[in-house]
Amino acid sequence: MNTPDLYPPPVLPVPTDFRRPFWSVMIPTFNCADYLVETLKSVLQQAPGPEEMHIEVIDDCSTKDDPEKVVREIGKGRVQFYRQPKNGGAIPNFNTCVHRSIGYWVHVLHGDDYVLPGFYEALRAGCESSPEIGAAHCRNAYVDEYGKWTAISFQHRPTPGINVHFLHNQAVINQIMTPSIVVKREVYERVGAFNPKYPHSADWDMWNRAGRYYQVWCEPKVLACYREHTASDTSKLKKTGANIRDGHQYIRNQYEHLPPQEGEEITRQALKQHAYYANWIAERMLGFGDLDAAIAQLEEGLNCYYLPELALKKQKVERLKQINFVSSSTLESKQTENLIKHYQQVLSLNPEDWEAHTRLGEFYYIQNDLEKSLYHSKNALRIRPDANIYKNLGDVMQQQGNLESAFQFYSKAKELRWDWAEIHGCLGTILSKRGRWKQALEEYIVALTIQPNFALVYWHLHQVWQEMERPKEAVSCLYQAFRLDVRLATQIEEFVKLGNQLLVYDKLSEAISCFQYVLQVNPNLEEAQRGLAKASTT
Repeated sequence: MNTPDLYPPPVLPVPTDFRRPFWSVMIPTFNCADYLVETLKSVLQQAPGPEEMHIEVIDDCSTKDDPEKVVREIGKGRVQFYRQPKNGGAIPNFNTCVHRSIGYWVHVLHGDDYVLPGFYEALRAGCESSPEIGAAHCRNAYVDEYGKWTAISFQHRPTPGINVHFLHNQAVINQIMTPSIVVKREVYERVGAFNPKYPHSADWDMWNRAGRYYQVWCEPKVLACYREHTASDTSKLKKTGANIRDGHQYIRNQYEHLPPQEGEEITRQALKQHAYYANWIAERMLGFGDLDAAIAQLEEGLNCYYLPELALKKQKVERLKQINFVSSSTLESKQTENLIKHYQQVLSLNPEDWEAHTRLGEFYYIQNDLEKSLYHSKNALRIRPDANIYKNLGDVMQQQGNLESAFQFYSKAKELRWDWAEIHGCLGTILSKRGRWKQALEEYIVALTIQPNFALVYWHLHQVWQEMERPKEAVSCLYQAFRLDVRLATQIEEFVKLGNQLLVYDKLSEAISCFQYVLQVNPNLEEAQRGLAKASTT
């Protein structure tokens, strides 16, 4: 049985014997490397040591820039980097951040947002003020592409303390921007990760779920900056009205979680506020000259709640569009050709363009056109040696079954980039395939030293331990792999088997986590029920 999509996806706890920092600052990125420089600097300027703060950038397969280079140059070894195996979208990338976090408190900080001095000190004071606190937030500034402040968020209280009206106010309108809030990892483990059902309202839903079970601390100072710009995911959703549509669905769905005596009134207020929000965005879209986007916002706003002023404005904008020769959206050029065609055009002008050969080698490998990938990668290597090119050539050789050549190319990459965890993992895989278990073990351990949350390395490492007849170590590594990336388990029964194996080695909390995960997917699976009962009574 394949593991189904879960809403919201469950979050497995960090192993009990794992040494944990107070913070995990998790930075999701996609095509925003220029802004990432400011983001990282804002964190590093106030970061305690690695024993207190884990910092990691999670890249969703950026296509227009190189966030890993930024991490190397700005992080200088202090910041970890993880690239998704394929682009999955904003919410799955946020959830990877949660799954890979190891700190007691998690801060998901978008790669184009940043924090101001004193953020972590002030919010830690709130986090530690009571064990009942499950989240802490400050006020945030809204900034444009150039860092200019355009607005400041609502002030919930004049002094630091519990946000006593958090749940009611949040049910009506989302007042908390992601960079301004930190959440106890225990909360994610209890209520789940961000819900992919709400691509534009996943943060709103997340904070509401946290507020149902935990108190929320409020710091009234402005200590975080949320960036609004036309290249952001939020702006793309605004152009189609999908943001309002998504919020409308969420408001309807949250009704069952509201107090019975207040549910209808809160829902009415929320729908009305959402319509006003659509009107505000429509005004902004008109300021940009985007008539289609303004109409989309107004139409979805009216679907939420009928406001006469919205209906009148929609009529005016539609008349304005009719008297224009074309709408602003049609003034935009058609979508550019795909990246392969683009780099082919670059080579037609300059056959010695190193970047074009490098990128084509990578893109053709993704398309499984190994001969073309080999051709362009070798040309790039001829022009200028680079660790990424050597790795791509190693990947091609491994795909073709030429393990000796693959090993040589990966070794060359390691000579240029010893601190690249993925290269050590690739070498470990080649050595494993050749039955050189001890050498493979050494490479995998180096990979995990560089990048402790490398799920796939844990997966391969568990296989090495099995071959070396070390079952206890194998089971521990498999749990780490599944905890970091549940997709590595192709069948839900693998979690049941793992839970039973963990029981053998007295890893009770980890076993319980496995059985609980299974029962969230299939509450009627008797083997998981028996395993959980056994673990709970041992």
